Amino acid sequence: MATGNITSSPIVPQAASFNLVTHLDDYTGVLNTQHVTSSSIAGAITNNLPVDPLSFAETGNVAQSVRDLYYYRLWIISSIVNFGRILSPQIRDVEVWNSFFESRAFGPVVATGDENGQTLTGDTAAGIFAELESKMYTIEATRLGSTQINLTYDWQMVGTGDTASVLQVLGARFVAFLLRHNWLAPVIEQLAFKTSVLTGLSGKEQRIKLRQSPRRRIEMAYLTLTPEQRMYLEHAKMGQNLVFAVPLWSDAGSLQSATLVGATTFSVDTTDRDDQSGGLIFLQSADGETSEVLEIESFTSSSVVSTEPSINAFSMGARVCPASFGIMEKELSKTRHTSTVESVTIPWVMDTNTDSPNTLESYTPATYQGLEVYTEKNNYAEDQEIELKAVVDDADNDIGIIERVPGEDFPRMSYPFFKLMTRDEFPAYKQWFYNRSGKYTPMWWLDYIRSFKLVTGTALDSVFLTVKSLGYGELAFGSASRKHIAIKLPSGAWAYREVTAAEVNDNGTTTLTISSAPGEALVVDDDPIICLLRKVRLDSDVLDITWETNGVVRTATRFIDVF
Repeated sequence: MATGNITSSPIVPQAASFNLVTHLDDYTGVLNTQHVTSSSIAGAITNNLPVDPLSFAETGNVAQSVRDLYYYRLWIISSIVNFGRILSPQIRDVEVWNSFFESRAFGPVVATGDENGQTLTGDTAAGIFAELESKMYTIEATRLGSTQINLTYDWQMVGTGDTASVLQVLGARFVAFLLRHNWLAPVIEQLAFKTSVLTGLSGKEQRIKLRQSPRRRIEMAYLTLTPEQRMYLEHAKMGQNLVFAVPLWSDAGSLQSATLVGATTFSVDTTDRDDQSGGLIFLQSADGETSEVLEIESFTSSSVVSTEPSINAFSMGARVCPASFGIMEKELSKTRHTSTVESVTIPWVMDTNTDSPNTLESYTPATYQGLEVYTEKNNYAEDQEIELKAVVDDADNDIGIIERVPGEDFPRMSYPFFKLMTRDEFPAYKQWFYNRSGKYTPMWWLDYIRSFKLVTGTALDSVFLTVKSLGYGELAFGSASRKHIAIKLPSGAWAYREVTAAEVNDNGTTTLTISSAPGEALVVDDDPIICLLRKVRLDSDVLDITWETNGVVRTATRFIDVF
């Protein structure tokens, strides 16, 4: 094995100003070989320059720059045009930009889908886009055309390979439901809020409003009397997945003067009806052969102005009513009486109506302890089923006495409330229901049912009422829902007071202590009405409304105690 040492500086430059870069090719020096001449690996000095760099393969991705992401494609701005529901002719502008840095040829714009009622205008023939050139187009949808709009326009840019050169056009045209309601049956309408009620062991409640505006459902009955009507009904039922313009026959009126083709003003009574700006008006000739739906631009109590001119003429006496968007419920059935006569009841789920000022009327209620006092009288034309429910846990082993453990100290009572009214009374009642928001907002209810019989006259400044003992002090006073009363004063006004104590006397009477004097003397001979003032809320989020005619309405709901 060779041994020896190599000096640390075997190469000695000839000049002190030697530069490795500039003088390497001209270098001459003295190599000190005294320590390596005996080595077996010694040999001639060979110049191997230049030395090839080491190379190896790696896999990866090229990071895209703004140039790659933004340019070298055809931009359509916006690439999706959604007309929504078309009530009047609609026009949208579309910009097409060639973001290539060179000219590009494109073929004729190709439409895929039903173009009936839609028109694309602009440079649609085959042509050239100059570098970075932008072209403007318009897409128009008219009132008449295909019911569902779903088509694309492809500019077919040659050789780009991009996927952004397609314009998608969406939308829908409403279809009016043309049959009239059969008034042998009422129109059934439902308004439904949604509330979550959390009840504690003590009976206290927490209520959470889940729906800011009510959903609306309407049932109307239809009867076909001609072969054409039966054919129409047969075909219309196939549109269960479509949105219809549903005439609200409960709000129907008559055209007060004839109109010509192109008319925009229609004389009709809109008082307390569901007409509203941006809504729909439905017109139908007296014989039912001609119908039209127009968008409402504005209205007064005696006329409606449409956004577009009518395409039909209507004579005086034609039927006119507001319309609303709705879809049929998914399950329907009909009755075929003859080959011509068929009857069907169609439940319509209507668009949520968050603003119907023409069918709402503000009012100023009486209040007690910060809550509204509802003083409307119940309609006793119908029997009223009052329900009581105790929250208890029964311990029963089937061999001994049942042990009852109450969850709440007193049962809750649920009361039906019916009201029959005319059209002009309904807006205030509807506003009252909106103020309740279904189960959400409680109130005080004056039911006009006597709960006490006064046996001793009371001075106007007295806080004591002596009434006949009928179980109130022993059984009911402890309930939070039985501690407030309404007293009808001789003047006809009502005084609302809290009962703070109920002392049962030996003579068959009970002395009630109330929170403050009623303000007027009570005389036994006048037999004043003293009722329980019940703190309640609606037992359901749904209000049932029955239109017996287009001028008479009947409603039904229920109240339940709130502790």
